[in-house]
Amino acid sequence: MRPTWKGFMSFGLVTIPVHLYSAIDQHEETKFNLLHSKDQGRIRYKRTCESCGEEVAWGDIVKGFEHADGQWVTFTDDDFDKADVQGSSTIDIQEFVKAPEIDPKFFERPCYLEPQKGGERPFALLRDALKKADKVGVAKLVMRSRQHLCCIKPDGLGIVLEIMRFADEVRPQTELKLPPVEEGRPKELELAERLIDGMTGPFDITRYKDDYREKLDEIIREKIAGLPPAPVGEAPAPTRVADLMAVLEKSLAERTGKSAAPVPAAVAPSAAIGKPTSKSRASGRAKKAKKED
Repeated sequence: MRPTWKGFMSFGLVTIPVHLYSAIDQHEETKFNLLHSKDQGRIRYKRTCESCGEEVAWGDIVKGFEHADGQWVTFTDDDFDKADVQGSSTIDIQEFVKAPEIDPKFFERPCYLEPQKGGERPFALLRDALKKADKVGVAKLVMRSRQHLCCIKPDGLGIVLEIMRFADEVRPQTELKLPPVEEGRPKELELAERLIDGMTGPFDITRYKDDYREKLDEIIREKIAGLPPAPVGEAPAPTRVADLMAVLEKSLAERTGKSAAPVPAAVAPSAAIGKPTSKSRASGRAKKAKKED
């Protein structure tokens, strides 16, 4: 692995030389190209200068800030580093907190920290102290011309730096139309809790696979072979409020392998969830014939 950043991590007056690595190993994505529908020619995009009309190589491109109409000042990487010399070379731990105090929605991307030569002992000291105190560090880091909020947490023999979002980067839920807390539904709540308990187990990340990518690869193989596409499954229908009890009981029955408890007629499942069996239809016809006789 190649480090994406190198510098120092500090807490108090302790300074640790470290390398930063991305902790994410992206799957090799199924790549699609844009084609012209008429002749399947590749669609390509070129970086062109609007002043001279010429195509521009990446090496000749710089960042610029427009301070007046058509007036620019250009910036290099050194200019961005000068904005905060210490911040661009140091992961500065500001404070320590309990991990559950940080809402998971603020986490964005995990990275690994590795001590550079000479930094092994203070690195291990910070890692072991965090474990013993059951705390994580909240730090700031300047990388790629912007400042990041970070969470520093021990992970086995290593330390993970989790890049975070600042508070003003996360939208509040106030604009959403959310249902209020409902009262008077203890039976539904009891069934929902039993279903959650039945579906609870130890978390194992290796049990989860990218099913969509596998199915997409299968479709590609079928198209290459000239085979007709496989039947498409139906999207699930939303559960009606009147069917909620029945669906919960049916879900519990499937989890436990037992027969579902009888459902009152007022909350009987709709045709979309369960259809009458052939036996019940035959019984209904017999009763109707008897009544007519």
